[in-house]
Amino acid sequence: MADQSYLKLSEVEEALLGSVQTIFEIVLHAGILQPAQIEKLLMPAIKRYARAGKNDAAAVVETLRIFVTDPEREEKRAQRRRLLGDEPTGSA
Repeated sequence: MADQSYLKLSEVEEALLGSVQTIFEIVLHAGILQPAQIEKLLMPAIKRYARAGKNDAAAVVETLRIFVTDPEREEKRAQRRRLLGDEPTGSA
């Protein structure tokens, strides 16, 4: 997929990316969606941006995809749910 190693984000872009990541964490913790469902939603955008030559945009969305599907992050989410005694309430 898109190479993020060259990507340089402005402060505003970093803040927006961090905010979207926080929203995804909330959605995942609440069980509204599963990582694979979010990945499925993000993949068309990654492909569309890449086809259009918008490599920076593709890399940003790929960064979100990696964030959502990272197995280590998922384990931390599961651990947090166990510690808090939370079970996902959604039907995803």
